[in-house]
Amino acid sequence: MKSTILISGLLILCFLSGVSQAKSIYVSDRLVITLRSGAGNQFKIIKTLPAGTVLDILEGTESDEWLKVNTPDGMTGYVQSQYLSNEPTSKDKLITAEKRLDRVQQENTDLKEKLKTVTQDKAELSKNQESLAADNEKINKELLHIREISAKPVELADENKSLKTQTITLENETEMLRQENQVLKDRSSRDWFLAGGGVMIAGILLGLLIPKIRWTKKSSWGDGF
Repeated sequence: MKSTILISGLLILCFLSGVSQAKSIYVSDRLVITLRSGAGNQFKIIKTLPAGTVLDILEGTESDEWLKVNTPDGMTGYVQSQYLSNEPTSKDKLITAEKRLDRVQQENTDLKEKLKTVTQDKAELSKNQESLAADNEKINKELLHIREISAKPVELADENKSLKTQTITLENETEMLRQENQVLKDRSSRDWFLAGGGVMIAGILLGLLIPKIRWTKKSSWGDGF
């Protein structure tokens, strides 16, 4: 019993080892080939395999007339090695090449679209850069204008301060002139007062002297007669 189990285990290991080391092979350009239940044309046909079908070799070598294979759908049988090839069929190669060409063309189309997008983005960026440059120049002009306007209050303040100083100086000079004018007026009034007093005194004196002078003359005239 134990020996039977051991043999069964060894067979299973050998089978698994053979499956893990199975080599893939392709049905050649022949239209179809048959998958048979045994290694010979006398065995039952299990199914037909079209050109390009990928088969996994389970037993035998490429030099053998018949190979035990496994199909993509999991069926196992025998096929003649002369109808097999290590490479895909020309049709499969063409299909693969066409798919690759389609992929390359699609990538080329995508790259062209990306290039178009990048070109448009570049043009847009150039426009934005020009617009920003124009805005920057405008802002610089406005900033310069603002600086000039900002500088005017300082200039006006300095000018106002200077005018205030000049006004104070003129007011001082005006006050001095007013005082001098008042002094001159006071002096003129005093002089006129003195002159008037002198005239009055002179008139009084004349008023006192003239009668005496007349009386003296009359006396002189009386003595003569």
